[in-house]
Parts: sequence; C-alpha cells; structure tokens
Amino acid sequence: MTVYRLPRKGPIAKGQLRSMAWRAILSPVVGQDDPTWAARCKAYWERQERLYGIRLSDFMMILDADEGTVSTFATVLDVLPGERTDDWSRVQG
Repeated sequence: MTVYRLPRKGPIAKGQLRSMAWRAILSPVVGQDDPTWAARCKAYWERQERLYGIRLSDFMMILDADEGTVSTFATVLDVLPGERTDDWSRVQG
C-alpha cells in the first residue's frame, strides 16, 4: 500500500481549492509570464501531488509586482487511495 503524508490542516477533499504564496525577496517579480516563477509553482504542485497522494488541476499563478508576491492556486481533482501518516520516515512520495 502506498503511504502518503497526512495534511496538517485536515483531510484533503475532492474539489478543494489549495493555495500557496511567496514573497519575492531576492528576485523581483517581473511579469505574468515569468518562467522562473512558473517553474517554481509547477514544481510545488508536483511535490504536493506526490506527498499527499492527490491529483490536481492545472495551477493558476498571480504575480503582484507592486507587493512583490507570487500566489498560486490549484483544485483537487482526485484523492488517491493509500494510507496517510504523520510519520515522515514512512512517506514514499
């Protein structure tokens, strides 16, 4: 059986909107098509899928140059079967 990480904020449900935001301290936010931030967001969501055993929609990314923030959102399409645990040594993702 595949073992995934147990989310700290409670169980993940199909249709749930998930989000992440970063403050751009070192590199300035330059535009909506910034490939560096797009790659970072994509890698983040791929890691979330592996760790939590979920399948996500394509992500949306919002860059706010004035505030220096990058926000990204994705919707849970499916929760994969498997055990969820808070024991990191057992997580296979």
